[in-house]
Amino acid sequence: LAFAAIAWATGTRYGLTQEEIPRPEMENLGSAWARAMEVDMQLAAAWSESESRLATLQAARSLRLPTATLESSLLIRDNEPAFLIDASAVGGGVVRAPYLQREELSGRRSLRLPLYTFRSISHEIAAADSDLAASQLAVGLQTLDLKLLVAAEYVEVLRSAKHVDVTKHQLEHLRAHAADVRRQFELGRVRETDFLAIDV
Repeated sequence: LAFAAIAWATGTRYGLTQEEIPRPEMENLGSAWARAMEVDMQLAAAWSESESRLATLQAARSLRLPTATLESSLLIRDNEPAFLIDASAVGGGVVRAPYLQREELSGRRSLRLPLYTFRSISHEIAAADSDLAASQLAVGLQTLDLKLLVAAEYVEVLRSAKHVDVTKHQLEHLRAHAADVRRQFELGRVRETDFLAIDV
């Protein structure tokens, strides 16, 4: 925005037409702040860091809660394990005696209840809380720095716009003076050298 205003001023100064001069988009300081906060990557990174610290704090607080776990598994074998017993001595053949089933279902459940942890959970929560506060402060500082930078650029835009207005008035005055000298030259009231000087 500031560069567009400066280009407008310098373009008018060097005789460009109004169509050739880029005009700055007019906006107030509040909308400039809002737009800058939407696109600033450092501020976005600070917000992401703060959200990460919040998740860490929530995870630390969850350590105080009881935890129940239930696990189950199903094992299916391609054959049924068995002992092969040779009973030919007693008039029998080979006897197969299974010792495991082909399908086996097992399960396990557990309950974790933190009764006393030597205040390790409390210290972890306090550390996560401090990290969150620090990250939120960083977001605030980054926001203030960004607003200060945008405000400084906005002042430059206003100053450039003022310079544009002054330049336009000067250009109009020079054009009017040149037209007056041209008329005076056509009437023979000024010398040709004066006309050529103002025409340049």
